[in-house]
Amino acid sequence: MQKLIILLLLATSSLFAQTGKVLEAYNSLASNDLKNAKILIDEAAKEPSNLKDYHFWYWKGFIYKDLYKEQDKGVNHQSVFRDEAVAAFTKVLDYKEKLPEDTLTSVLKLLSYFSSTYFNSAVISLDTTKYEIAIENYEKFQSTSKLVDPTVDLRDRDIKFKMKLATVYVALYEVRANQSTGDIFFDKAKEEYSEIIRMDHDNLTANYNLGIQFYNKAVNIIKNLDVGTSLEDLAEKEDICVDLFLQALPYVKTAYELDPTRKETLIGLTGIYWSLNDIEKFQFYQDKLKQIE
Repeated sequence: MQKLIILLLLATSSLFAQTGKVLEAYNSLASNDLKNAKILIDEAAKEPSNLKDYHFWYWKGFIYKDLYKEQDKGVNHQSVFRDEAVAAFTKVLDYKEKLPEDTLTSVLKLLSYFSSTYFNSAVISLDTTKYEIAIENYEKFQSTSKLVDPTVDLRDRDIKFKMKLATVYVALYEVRANQSTGDIFFDKAKEEYSEIIRMDHDNLTANYNLGIQFYNKAVNIIKNLDVGTSLEDLAEKEDICVDLFLQALPYVKTAYELDPTRKETLIGLTGIYWSLNDIEKFQFYQDKLKQIE
């Protein structure tokens, strides 16, 4: 009943100025026959004049919005209905200069709603098996949010998403570290942490995690050396490990500067300096660690 009242109110507003298939689609929507409403609005799309009318795009968006809520919400994080609804409401905004105020307000509210559903889908999908779906949905969250408010500041959410995505890549790297695909995920994690640092230089977690990524990669190489390794290969691997420890150092030092009392960071620094055979600095940070403990 509430939905019917809302539709009747909309029908008396500037949003209702249609005949033919669009009118039939609206009537099906009002009677809760979404299946037929979809068929009719899709047929209406074949008429070129409808594609130049924001009323058509609004009602298409509204029908697909209801299809999403009825069939896909919370269960299908790659919903075509949702994408079609957003695309239709975005098309309405092409007529922004001549849209009545109530229509513009309605469209922006609906896009804001979809923005939140994209964000939720991104968060739910952010794991080692569905991270690509999460990325796709987060990008749609960003673009839809900016349709609603071009000045919106998403920096904090971007950082949190990237941080979680980086941990997913780290987990995938750790599983595949000794496989040919391992370096792909190492590089992906490095890219996300580096981007966070570019956005927020003083992000302690990103600095520490990136440094430890380099450190752990070196340690993994050392652990996988066997007695049959030739002296030539051993020297080459040693050079690679030294380079990785040196790459780790500035990030872990930054984390230390941001919080000199953090135990994990001090452990990281002692490990790096011990691996670099810098006994003086190893002892310095070892003493700092003992003071904390």
